[in-house]
Amino acid sequence: MIFTALGALTTTAVAWGIALSRTWERTARELMATAHSQPRGEAGDIPLYCDGIAYWPAEHSFGITTLSASKGDIANPNGNSASFDVGDRYSRVLAFPLVFIAERPPDSRHAPRAPATRSSERRYGWPARAFWYLAEKEGGHVVKSRSHEGLFIFEPGGVHKARDDAFYGTQPLGPEFAFWLPIYILPLGFTLNTLFYAAAWFIPLFGIRAARRTLRRRRGLCTRCAYDLKGLAPASPCPECGLLRA
Repeated sequence: MIFTALGALTTTAVAWGIALSRTWERTARELMATAHSQPRGEAGDIPLYCDGIAYWPAEHSFGITTLSASKGDIANPNGNSASFDVGDRYSRVLAFPLVFIAERPPDSRHAPRAPATRSSERRYGWPARAFWYLAEKEGGHVVKSRSHEGLFIFEPGGVHKARDDAFYGTQPLGPEFAFWLPIYILPLGFTLNTLFYAAAWFIPLFGIRAARRTLRRRRGLCTRCAYDLKGLAPASPCPECGLLRA
């Protein structure tokens, strides 16, 4: 029970630490350049289009996964290229050399909810993702009524810039200092990380000590102080520390 609690606390601390310490967002120019440079037949950064929503491929960094989606319309879906009207995500209209049309969205994705035009789901944790939150924007503005789901935002000075920064997965710095913490749990990732960190706590606290006692016992030494017990009666205590042998 103790190690399970330590594992859960460590899982939370690692996920929140990654969220507080990382500034991670690929620029629109980088994404557009990558998308236009993709040969036909490769996925890369090409979105998956389903029911009026463009689901962008997951982006991964150490301890972070970002899943984005944009509402929009598509033109020329059967041609050599297609144009997306996806609000203000990168530009008003984007053309891609390859378009995937899907009957259903990717698994575990959150589509933008009206009237939002963009959603950004970010997951944090290591080695597995354990916490997540969802942020939405309509045009260039955070949807105030439900801007963040699964996110605790602390603004000591009452600065609201943190809400915009949280959408892009960045922590505000300088005079507008604030911090935010993802609080929604991914059950599978949280369980795996808890077991991983519980084992990591057990090994240094008890595993090494148990192995050392076993080795001393096999060598005929006192398991507490390593005094040589050879030649003494089996039931006699250790002359050095007084430990009774089992």
